[in-house]
Amino acid sequence: MKHFNEHDISNGTLDFLIKNLEAGQIRHLGWSFHGDIEVFDKVLAMPKEVQWDFVQIQLNYIDWHHAKGDNIIA
Repeated sequence: MKHFNEHDISNGTLDFLIKNLEAGQIRHLGWSFHGDIEVFDKVLAMPKEVQWDFVQIQLNYIDWHHAKGDNIIA
């Protein structure tokens, strides 16, 4: 969260993106994620700041190929 706050919140990046979304310069606002689930949940649950249109998660074929037992979420 520290990196996200410093890189995207404190410097005005998110505010800039929301402003351009509202002005019609951006059609869909989302983010790509490769990190801890705690950060994912916190950013996804930011309804006051922004309504996300999509999240692109890291998913590799090898993850599915070797999925079994406790690493499968149904």
